[in-house]
Amino acid sequence: MTTLNSSPRRFHLSPGSIAIMISIVGFLLNYFFNLLLSQNLDADVYGDFYIVLQVVIVGGILGTYGTTTSIVKFLPKYIETKSNAKVHGYILWNRAILIKTGIIISMIGGIVAAISLLLVKLGITRFDDLHPAIFSFWLIPLYTVSVVLSSALQGFKKVNLAMFLNQIGLVGVDIIILFLLISIFKKVSIYQVLFLLGLARTILIISQLIFLKRQASPHIKTPDIQYENRTWNQYSQAMLANNFVLFAGNAVVAIIFEIVGKVEAEVGVYAAISTISAIVYTLSGAINTLFSPQISAYEDDKKQLQILANKALLLRLAITIPISVLIIIFGSRILATFNPMFAAYTHDFNISMWCAVIGVQVSLAASLLMYTGSEKLELYSNIFYLAIATILSLTLITKFQLTGAIWADSLATIGAYVFDFFANKFTSPVKVLFFI
Repeated sequence: MTTLNSSPRRFHLSPGSIAIMISIVGFLLNYFFNLLLSQNLDADVYGDFYIVLQVVIVGGILGTYGTTTSIVKFLPKYIETKSNAKVHGYILWNRAILIKTGIIISMIGGIVAAISLLLVKLGITRFDDLHPAIFSFWLIPLYTVSVVLSSALQGFKKVNLAMFLNQIGLVGVDIIILFLLISIFKKVSIYQVLFLLGLARTILIISQLIFLKRQASPHIKTPDIQYENRTWNQYSQAMLANNFVLFAGNAVVAIIFEIVGKVEAEVGVYAAISTISAIVYTLSGAINTLFSPQISAYEDDKKQLQILANKALLLRLAITIPISVLIIIFGSRILATFNPMFAAYTHDFNISMWCAVIGVQVSLAASLLMYTGSEKLELYSNIFYLAIATILSLTLITKFQLTGAIWADSLATIGAYVFDFFANKFTSPVKVLFFI
């Protein structure tokens, strides 16, 4: 009840609540986009699309030169200390990196495509036998630029804006373009989907640049430019190796499954399961993204870091477990929406979901290692992950096919989380599981 001397109480959502809402909406949009794709592509072609995504992501990580992580480490510090000359220098340094890597990747992609087409012309192979990933290299620079710009927005403390553009804006444009393609061509081809991805990513980059210019302008008006190339190079190179090994580990299971799997359509099932179980990693990643800039800012304040770790864990438990349980209950129905035959793989889906929700509860350990001076340990963790994922894939997929792929990915992921947990436990006073 209000009086003449009082004003109505205003309701405000916390940044954390907004981040979680963006992640959920983004996941639902991505789910709907993949649903449309799976219903308009054959199961094996949908699997090819998933492989293309893995190639683009891994190539894009190489293109970033590790700056997606270093931006979140350095920019908040420079902004906090009002070191505008360093902000200006760091932005120019990043731009030069993106130009160089973009040129190199484009040249490699052009050579690969040219050799492949030459083999077709010589009659050594057929065009239909070429994997679409061969012609996807042009997407890699676009992916690289967009993820670096997203990290830059996070560095300027516009975390929710970065998440909104990347998870809702991008996928929303994907869906609109896909609807247009379906209405025109009735059933789309994989190459039309690649065009779709490139166009949507270009629109995302333009939007990111508009918002980023507004954030960066006050800091780059100064004519002074200060470079710390040695520091930036050392950290970014370490993070490049770290991120590349991590994403290569994510991709290796699917790629090995594509090569040695006996039923090509099952790669499409694997893609659907990965798309759905990604909700766990998406929500957990949103929480880590929310807290990562604060971890960097409070690197020397162990008490504050512990408070952040406790908040992150409480939020993760409260969000990931109920949603995961609900998805598992309706797992067979959800899988069937992609393709009716996918419902037969509910057991494999449940394995993937349970392993994901258990593992992510200690995922903040990775952020603590990366932003508090233990980057090498996180690199070792990701190397361990890649090695285990590769060994398990080669061992289990040949014998158990899809079930083997799910177990290989799940066990490797949990193994990496356990590695991070104990690495953090023995190197930092901050506990990721309250008092453990």
